[in-house]
Amino acid sequence: MARVLVLGGTSYVAQFVLQQVLQDDALRVASGGQMEDVSAVACTIRSEPFSPLPAGFVTTWSEPAARVVGVYWQVDISDLEALDNCIQDFHPTVVINCTAISSPAVCQKDPDKACSVNEPRGLVTLLEKLPWRIRFVHFSTDFVYEGTQAWGESYKEEAAVLSSKLSVYGATKLRFDQFLLSLRSASLDVLILRIANVVGPVAPVFPDTSAPKFMQWLHCQLFQSETAEEPLKLWSDEFRSYLYIHDLVSVLFKLLAIEDNASATLVNLGGVEALSRVELAHRYLAVCGTHNASAVAAITREIVPTAFSGHQRIKC
Repeated sequence: MARVLVLGGTSYVAQFVLQQVLQDDALRVASGGQMEDVSAVACTIRSEPFSPLPAGFVTTWSEPAARVVGVYWQVDISDLEALDNCIQDFHPTVVINCTAISSPAVCQKDPDKACSVNEPRGLVTLLEKLPWRIRFVHFSTDFVYEGTQAWGESYKEEAAVLSSKLSVYGATKLRFDQFLLSLRSASLDVLILRIANVVGPVAPVFPDTSAPKFMQWLHCQLFQSETAEEPLKLWSDEFRSYLYIHDLVSVLFKLLAIEDNASATLVNLGGVEALSRVELAHRYLAVCGTHNASAVAAITREIVPTAFSGHQRIKC
């Protein structure tokens, strides 16, 4: 039976992964030539314990229920002792690492911290020493590409190269990608998902105290009357691939249901086209108009295209 451990349980992507596990009893994971039901789920949270926990979540060592997520408190990705205690106690067969410093600006200000979180080599060492086999999922990013590809051309996985053109964030993620791809482990099956800019609804499980995701910020900027008279400046010359969060989670579990004999698999995951933030805003308004035409018609705030300091055209 599969035992799934999600590291960084309060992160945006992790919350949707955990929600899917709680809601879908039919999830299966391929392992050892057979399909296994998910029998247990847990996540790590870096903070001290808080309450109340969301429905379906319990502190570890509590009385077990039908399908719950066990929570391991105060487990930081850089605290190897806490990680090891968690892993030894839960005995996972699938580890999904959602922990990251994903803000390029924060990474730029503190490269050492970005390296310690985004390149968790100590975690891999712990997993390699286990006497049972682990499927390890790591989320990378499209920031590993320089963003200078000709318009209309997509990036292939092998196109990522360490260079001075990469941000600190992109460089840390790429170095760890390369580290994972170089592994020759008898006990570790690695799946690396290089994901585009993830968009979607508000995080469903834990309250989000971090900066709002772009779509939530955009919605507030467009629909809040307090800002109606001010022009909304959005970049028109940086183009990104956007990936819907539920599509990402669906692809993740479809890949986990496939038996892969390779020691490491790397996959680009992006949207169907590259869009600027101006284009994304207009697409969002068009979709909102199909559900609430009067609310969209009442918007008076002007969207003003503005230039980004560095041109990037990224499409996975």
